[in-house]
Amino acid sequence: MKKHNIAIVGLGRVGSVFLNELIGENVSGVKVVAAVEKSETPAKAVAARSHVKVLSLDELIAEGDKIDVVFDLSGGANVADELHQKYAAKGNLHTIVAPERMAHLMLTLMENQKNLPDVHPQP
Repeated sequence: MKKHNIAIVGLGRVGSVFLNELIGENVSGVKVVAAVEKSETPAKAVAARSHVKVLSLDELIAEGDKIDVVFDLSGGANVADELHQKYAAKGNLHTIVAPERMAHLMLTLMENQKNLPDVHPQP
């Protein structure tokens, strides 16, 4: 089975649950290799301790096709658009930017079926 290298953008309420589930369950075929978080959150420290690269958005883009899927769990209205634009500018047709709904689906399909928080707080 091919190993899918994933990155998580946003390690707040939703991203922290997603990160902890993926690194804690050792999900077959999925490896969290990078994360992006501007703030000092508990999940950012967990990522670093778990040998997940903690990067800036531009550093993540520079990883190129080493990343198969980026989960945008930032809650930011324009983050996915920025990721798409930057990947396109680099000519990266490999990396997929997945919305939060895909993270929910992925966890639903996992054996333990734990749920992510439903929403980010509205500004």
